[in-house]
Amino acid sequence: MAMDPTESTSASNKPIVDALLELNKTMKRVQKTLVDHGKKFDILTRDAVKDDQPYDQRPCSDESTCTALYEMAMAKTKEEVEEWIKRMDVSLVFIALFSAVLTAFIIPATQNLFPSNVNSDSTSDLPPLPPTSDQDICLLYYLALINAILDAVLSVLARQWMSRLTTRPEGANYRERLLRHKEREELAKKWLKYLVEGLYLLLLSSIALFISGLLYQLRNLATSFDETSPRLLLIWNLGLGLSSIVVLVVFAATMHAVLYEASPFGGPFSKMILKFAVTCKRCVITLLALREVIKTVPAVTRAPISKASKAVLHPCQHLRWHKVMNPPFLLHATEISRHIRSLFSSALPLFSRRKAKIDDSYRKLVGLCMELISEASDPKLLERAVASFSFSEWFSHYGKDQESMSQLEKTMRRLTATDTSNRVRETVNDRFSRFATQSSQASSKDGQSLPIADDLITFFASRCSFPSEFTTRVLYTSFGKDNADLRALTSLSTEECIGRVLCSYDWLDEYANTYLPKTGERKDIFRLAHDHCYDLFSQGREADVMRILSTVNSRSLTRSFCQGHDRSGVNVRWELYHFFFRQRILSVSQTPDNADLLPLESLPLEHAIANALCSYDGSTRSGTREEIFGMAEDYCNSLLQIGKEDDVLQILSIVDRVSIVRSYFQCQPNFFPQMIGFVAGNCDIELVREVNEFMVNAEYPSVDPLAVSYFLTGLPPTVSLTCDLSCFLRFLSDYRYDIVWREASVAAVSWLEAYAVSKASNRPAVRRFLQCCIEHDLRDVNGDICETGEDTRDRARSLLDELDRLPPQTQEVMSDPNTSSEPLPGLDIVFSSAAALDDNIDADDGDPASDTQPASASRPPERDGHGPTMSAIVQLSEAAATLLPPSRSHSLEAALSDSVFEASPRLENAQTN
Repeated sequence: MAMDPTESTSASNKPIVDALLELNKTMKRVQKTLVDHGKKFDILTRDAVKDDQPYDQRPCSDESTCTALYEMAMAKTKEEVEEWIKRMDVSLVFIALFSAVLTAFIIPATQNLFPSNVNSDSTSDLPPLPPTSDQDICLLYYLALINAILDAVLSVLARQWMSRLTTRPEGANYRERLLRHKEREELAKKWLKYLVEGLYLLLLSSIALFISGLLYQLRNLATSFDETSPRLLLIWNLGLGLSSIVVLVVFAATMHAVLYEASPFGGPFSKMILKFAVTCKRCVITLLALREVIKTVPAVTRAPISKASKAVLHPCQHLRWHKVMNPPFLLHATEISRHIRSLFSSALPLFSRRKAKIDDSYRKLVGLCMELISEASDPKLLERAVASFSFSEWFSHYGKDQESMSQLEKTMRRLTATDTSNRVRETVNDRFSRFATQSSQASSKDGQSLPIADDLITFFASRCSFPSEFTTRVLYTSFGKDNADLRALTSLSTEECIGRVLCSYDWLDEYANTYLPKTGERKDIFRLAHDHCYDLFSQGREADVMRILSTVNSRSLTRSFCQGHDRSGVNVRWELYHFFFRQRILSVSQTPDNADLLPLESLPLEHAIANALCSYDGSTRSGTREEIFGMAEDYCNSLLQIGKEDDVLQILSIVDRVSIVRSYFQCQPNFFPQMIGFVAGNCDIELVREVNEFMVNAEYPSVDPLAVSYFLTGLPPTVSLTCDLSCFLRFLSDYRYDIVWREASVAAVSWLEAYAVSKASNRPAVRRFLQCCIEHDLRDVNGDICETGEDTRDRARSLLDELDRLPPQTQEVMSDPNTSSEPLPGLDIVFSSAAALDDNIDADDGDPASDTQPASASRPPERDGHGPTMSAIVQLSEAAATLLPPSRSHSLEAALSDSVFEASPRLENAQTN
């Protein structure tokens, strides 16, 4: 019988299937083993790095934390109690010896009270009264003995009470035991401290009484004979002197403790004096404040107050002891005592029902945690308690007053001490980072300031090592006031972070062209970054310096260096900046059309800056050199902002100022108006004339109209009145900018009024400018409204009327702005003939558009909607007066004749006739 092919195939594949099943089981076992090994490896890894990792956050009520805190509290209490017990043990030993000495002196002193000749058989008669001196001696001795015995009794009782403080209190858990122990300590510790100090005073008083009695007895003994005993009197004087020396030593030690806070001679007397001084100071301050308040009270209100005070003080002034001891007064005193007794008797049930409740609130537990951590002496206990340390809980329960911040600082200093482990310090840093991040997020939402003190930020920032933990230090600094912009730098590498910190004092946003917000205190991190780069530069590691500085904006670095040096008091090393400036010059000079910048690399810093300001002058094709020009301008502008005009003038005096002005006129990037205004404000007449010669042939867009407007605005009136600035007006009118139009129009109108319209060489530019001034809906090149003051508009209207009234022969007299005001020969004949022939010409002859064509071709085209419309006859005469380029080789008469007859077809017809 033939076998089925399917069964044959299954039979042949069975060994393979069994092998695969066995392999599957093996792989599962391998997977299980790998998972187990992975878990064990994770445990080993966690155990290996746990000493460098912060503890997980735990609440203060955690049992392990409370156990460590209880041990801390108990250790602290035992330490104090043991110190007190040692003092009392010494006192007890001294009292025992002292009492024996006292007894030896008391027995003969008592015997001296009885006369020695008294008959022992006469028991009925009492002995006579002993002398007063003997009584005083016994009084002093017995008082000394009584004080010593009382001191010993109180010492024994205090020793017993103190031992109860160190016993373990009852409680279900360590949190309850901790709170009970703290409550018991707060109730008894203050009074035990007073008791210990009181026992000390009591013992001193007993010794003082004994010495007084001894010296008194010695004095009486020296004078009890027929003659004074000189030897006994000498011993009395010596004992009195030694006792006085001891008193003076005690007084000096007390005053030393009063004057010096760290004095080791402090005691109860010095503390009493300090408390008295503080109380007196408060009273004086209160009285002075009350006196000032009374001065501000009106006289009408002051009179009743004075009468009331006199009425209260009048009975006290006439009170005398004989009145106090009168029976009516005693009767009233008896009534008062009866009322007091009834008051106490009514309060007895309250005392019987009173029960002391332990404050087990979480707030007290947090405060207790901070207090015990700050005073802990065992680092192992700190390891167990630091997991519950939290800035957020502390500030939420205790705020940020002076006392709270003082306690927090003590706790942090204890946790970051040298005897603590690295894990404890990392835990504190981690808690602060979390708290600062949460606080910054909350403050950004609520608009409130961070509850982080500057001292707290400085404390953590100063503990970061440089440069490995520089980003962490920047993070801590960013939590300060007005330092939120630094937080973005913490995600960068260390070198990038250093470079950006060097730019952190920058005050300008170049992209938005707006001022940045005020910067906070960041001097420490800026100084660290600056000194690090300077150290590298001093060591010859210039490549490392450029690797750091190549990540930043060069103009931002310039502004930040100047701001940090001039405004924030950072000691900037300008050798470092000069090195960076030379490197940027080398880099830019290698780009196309910038090879002329290469000589600047070898110049000193100020010379290189001055020449960089002239980099756009005299170059037919300037390359991309905005960076070098901008760095030089930022340097000078920063000096202007802090009032160092003399330093800027010194830099500008290195080169020709005309070259600087031409460079500003031809530069394409944005510039600071303060700089071009400062240069214009310090121009003289010769410089303005040279600039005017340049502006005669200048055309847009080779010249920036905005720079021209700022230059015109900054010119001093004493200089502008002697120069013809009409060539500036065509840039001011044809290429207007709203940001400078108002100031520029005021300056130009003022110049026209002082200089006289009749003397202006470029009449068409003057007319266009005046018509722009009187236009209400005037727009600039960007379509924004140019605002003109009403006073300026009225003055411009008057000037325009004056310009229209000028006769043609007078109107074309001034043809060259750089020559004298005398009319050129032959001009009167030419223009008078042209005017006479023009009267016989029909106004409709010729195309009017052709009349204005030569005039419009001699200046930049006007924008639609901005250029004024002028009459044909005015255009004709003004076109005839248009300046000719000085490069023309033909004669002045031919040039004027050609300009007249090329101006209008009607003049050509007149010439033919």
